[in-house]
Amino acid sequence: MKRTETVEEVPRLRVRVLVIDDDPVSLLATEHVLRGRGEMDVTTATGPVQALDLLSSSAFDVVLTDVQMPEMDGLQLLTRLREGSPGLPVVVVTGDPRISSAQQLIRSEADGYLFKPLDPAKLVRMVTRLARPAPEPEPVRRRLFSRRG
Repeated sequence: MKRTETVEEVPRLRVRVLVIDDDPVSLLATEHVLRGRGEMDVTTATGPVQALDLLSSSAFDVVLTDVQMPEMDGLQLLTRLREGSPGLPVVVVTGDPRISSAQQLIRSEADGYLFKPLDPAKLVRMVTRLARPAPEPEPVRRRLFSRRG
């Protein structure tokens, strides 16, 4: 039987996260999981318009957005974010587990997607992975010469 990773086992890193969801219960639950890590500075927005205002005045490492929202859906928001902040990692969250929905999320160029109800360990792992810059590869020449004795 496969062992499930717990939230405490995910590596720790200081991360600034913007969470966007029009459902106050989901917003609070997501905020609670991320804040529980201690290294995550979590800012919440109840909709895309508020989120765009926050993004214009504050820096974030990762954005986590719900798909279905009244003012503008999460995929429209993702398009706006790609235009204004192309390198900002965006995770899209949906309560719709249909395959067509997952295919739409993949085509949307989101950096990741999660399904509700959120698994706390998957949430923390994804946010941490996306916020951590990829290590720069060591030049091949240096690796080759450092192995010679």
